[in-house]
Amino acid sequence: MSILKKSEEVAPMLQRAATWLEKNAFEDKSLRDLVIEATEFARRFSSVIAGHPLYVYYVALPCCSSDSILYQLFHNVLFNPSVLLVPLHELVRISEAPTTLCLRIMNAGLKRNICNMSLSACLTTEVLPEALAYACQSWVDHLCADGIFGSWVMEKLVAFLRSNLLHWFEAMSLLKKSEEIAPMLQRVATWLEENTFEDKSLKDLVIEAIDFAGKFAAEIAEHSLYVYYTALPLLPSHSMLYQLFHDSLVDPSVLHVTNPHLMLCLAFSTNGRRIVIGSFDHAIVRDTATGEELAKMAKTNRAELQSVAFSYDGSRIACGTDTSTVYVWDSVTGARVIGPLSHSRSSEEVNVVAWSTDGECLLSGCRTGEVILWNITSPNGNQPITKICHPGCIKWENPLSSLVFSSDGSQISSCSRRGDVHVWGSKTGGIVWSVQDPQGSDPSGGISFLSSDTREFLVVKMKERTEARDASTGKLCSLPDSLAGAVGLTRDDRMVNLLMEGIKKQYPQDPKNSWFPEWVVQGEYFAFAGWALCHVVHVPKLLL
Repeated sequence: MSILKKSEEVAPMLQRAATWLEKNAFEDKSLRDLVIEATEFARRFSSVIAGHPLYVYYVALPCCSSDSILYQLFHNVLFNPSVLLVPLHELVRISEAPTTLCLRIMNAGLKRNICNMSLSACLTTEVLPEALAYACQSWVDHLCADGIFGSWVMEKLVAFLRSNLLHWFEAMSLLKKSEEIAPMLQRVATWLEENTFEDKSLKDLVIEAIDFAGKFAAEIAEHSLYVYYTALPLLPSHSMLYQLFHDSLVDPSVLHVTNPHLMLCLAFSTNGRRIVIGSFDHAIVRDTATGEELAKMAKTNRAELQSVAFSYDGSRIACGTDTSTVYVWDSVTGARVIGPLSHSRSSEEVNVVAWSTDGECLLSGCRTGEVILWNITSPNGNQPITKICHPGCIKWENPLSSLVFSSDGSQISSCSRRGDVHVWGSKTGGIVWSVQDPQGSDPSGGISFLSSDTREFLVVKMKERTEARDASTGKLCSLPDSLAGAVGLTRDDRMVNLLMEGIKKQYPQDPKNSWFPEWVVQGEYFAFAGWALCHVVHVPKLLL
């Protein structure tokens, strides 16, 4: 059909054959499976098959999975698998320059996650079709040896660089040849310099890719998918590689926000679209997608901010200070609407604040363990409902670290840095249950209540693990499948660790902020602060 210049009719004809086989039942069901696979093959490689009759075998078939029906039936019979390995005369034998053939093979066979791998999969070197492996390793040799090309060949090169360049990075990682990426691209850049082209951006793209390959060499070598998940997100969003290959629906996105003052506390809105950054006596609300300043909160009478939290509806922001006081702001206008509310003078720093889901009550807690539940809608003014003390808290050695309301507000939970968790009745202030973590783990991801149709759970996120407990009894238990995705990001997530370490590596000039907690998290978002930069990361649900 390719010789007859009718290759575009292959898929429709096979589709009719598949329909006929469906109507006329046969015992051998594999016949219809073969026709369906051939139909998809004809569609996927339509332009390749139309280019030359023999490309069916030399370009398209080698790009099929080795366990496919077509590959099993025809690869060994009609195609010598050694043809595309090394001997140049074999490539020329099918009447096209080897450079063009290599580009055709890569443009047809390369794609993102070519082997359908997961991040936890073990890598091997025997995963790519032989023809594709050869093309990936040899195209630069042929490009530099063949000299100047016509516009048609250049179109193939442009298509490869703009559509498949990072897919080639992935393939070279799979082949354990990632250390060759930068030297090969350097030769391409030199070749583009020697052969003048109108499109100067092509050379700029290659030079950017060389820098990318060098900067993230360790990540690319470690796992082929790190090209997209831990390297690409760290590029500036205006870079060519980012614009061409980053997909915000599946790839993490990273925003670096410069703050004029030392950052002391951070918090996300419930939907993760806003972040409030507390610094000394004021706070700024920013958009987590752009970093744009949305509002600036009124100052706190020279009190230094220690904690911040959005209400669940996002309309208000609470903050705790180093003078035992609590304030509430309007998150849009920045106006102070409540405060100061005062703890005992001996409590000093209010380092944790948390809202009830209905926004009527506010929890504030101090490093020393004093916790106050406030009714901020009381007609008699903002009144403390309950005052409790989380035992064992010491200002610096083991401060209070987390507070949270249950979904119906009947319980509150507190946690210290040492990892001991207490659940209290919100009306009485009495302890419902408590547990001491035997390993003394820092629950850096915080604590949260999750509810199913029949039961409520308390989830404690620690560096080493995440555990769930029955909210009524404190007994360890497993979350139902319906809540598995509700836990969100945890500090022991592989993706979280990779991104945090990658960001720190790329910004060595921004030292660790010892005043700030290790990280804050909300749903698909997490953030952490250096001395001058706040790093906001969005991890799509597909990666959770």
